[in-house]
Amino acid sequence: MPGGINDEESVSVRSKNFFEKAEENPCNGCSAPCCRLLLIPHPTPGTYMDLDYIRYMIGFESVRVILNSDGQWQVLIERTCRLFNEETNLCTVHDTARKPKTCVFFNPHRCWYKRSFESKDAPGLIRIDMEGLEAILTHIRFDEEGNIIEIPTWEVMRALVNNKGCAPDSKPPAVSRNVVGEIGLVPVENPGAQPQKEEVVAGV
Repeated sequence: MPGGINDEESVSVRSKNFFEKAEENPCNGCSAPCCRLLLIPHPTPGTYMDLDYIRYMIGFESVRVILNSDGQWQVLIERTCRLFNEETNLCTVHDTARKPKTCVFFNPHRCWYKRSFESKDAPGLIRIDMEGLEAILTHIRFDEEGNIIEIPTWEVMRALVNNKGCAPDSKPPAVSRNVVGEIGLVPVENPGAQPQKEEVVAGV
């Protein structure tokens, strides 16, 4: 086609072969979120006091929690690693024995940090601060013993956090006695169990 490019040329512009890809450094141009924050796994809350403790933690400066779409909770501490040079954006102990093996063996080609923290609105997680948590807490119900008996779905919790407490509906749907992830239900009585994929979450 005059003035244009053919399909073969188009493919060569948009893609690379195996060996060209092998020469790439996936960390180039990254803001290094893996060096600027600390993530600590946290048990799935099942009671009033579990949620009260999360609220207590978020009261500290630079602390938030993250809820992944698979139902996994994590504490997020926004503090920079002391081995990281913020001016050069490089690790000061790279290629030395002082570099933690957690970093040495990290696979940058499947970097979850870059996918989740280079953008302010990553699709697979909710970043929850005090305002967001209190918006969610308004819609959680407990029994007389303080066990969670109703909690909004993950999608509704995300909407509550993103809309500063304003849910899409006046009363968000909740699922009794279950902590909800995007792919199914996890019973509160056994929060470490795998989601039951056969369950269907209605009214999201």
